[in-house]
Amino acid sequence: GAIAVYAVLGAVIHIRALPSIVVTLGMSFVWGGLAVLILPSPGGQAPAFIRTLMTAKPPFVPIAIVASILIAVIAHYIVMRSSFGVLMRGVGGNFRSVERSGWSVIGIRAATFALAGFFAVLSGIALVGLTTSADANIALRYTLLSVGWLSVVLGVIGIFLPVLPTTPFLLLAAACFARSSPRFYTWLVGHPHLGPWIRDYLEGQGIPLKGKVYTLLLMWTSIGFACWLVPLFWARVGMLTSATLVSIYILRQKTLVVRR
Repeated sequence: GAIAVYAVLGAVIHIRALPSIVVTLGMSFVWGGLAVLILPSPGGQAPAFIRTLMTAKPPFVPIAIVASILIAVIAHYIVMRSSFGVLMRGVGGNFRSVERSGWSVIGIRAATFALAGFFAVLSGIALVGLTTSADANIALRYTLLSVGWLSVVLGVIGIFLPVLPTTPFLLLAAACFARSSPRFYTWLVGHPHLGPWIRDYLEGQGIPLKGKVYTLLLMWTSIGFACWLVPLFWARVGMLTSATLVSIYILRQKTLVVRR
């Protein structure tokens, strides 16, 4: 059913010329809402063969790494080596040329999104196998953990590279860890080198002026680029409204005086 829904989404995105990232992101919230309605609290039990597969312990590397490499190889073959991959890349590059060659662009779009839906279903099954039971929020937890650790890496790079702001990334990491892993949140806040960058804000003492400037510049640059990519008026209004509200919130925070 989910694969068929994604196939229909692919056709609708092509017919209505919608930005695929906006539609798929919106559908992620729909799927999350349906999951919570069907299973408000964790429960059930994963099939035995899935648990056995996902909890196996191969030598040298964890099963998750093995599965990731296998999926990457399969995806590479489909996209780069198969005839269908040629059509997918052709539609992504210049769909009118593919259309003039006699192929159904709508059909290719639908098949591409159906394939993405298939991989999404497989990832959900893999998560159930890892956790041994169903949990509607497990995907969100893993997403927050991924975003949190990526933010930590970018924040650490920002300590040595002035172009990247450190404080906003570490604040984002703290917010992600607060929702996904109390252990990682405690580690980050109590870290002897990373903790001081965000502890003042978390304790209500304010944000350094440099942090405010970097945050606003990075945010408005990203929003401007996103508005340039997405031609929809309502999407631009939504992004600009959100950026304005966040900017007002940041500017209203106390400015921490950094003593050297």
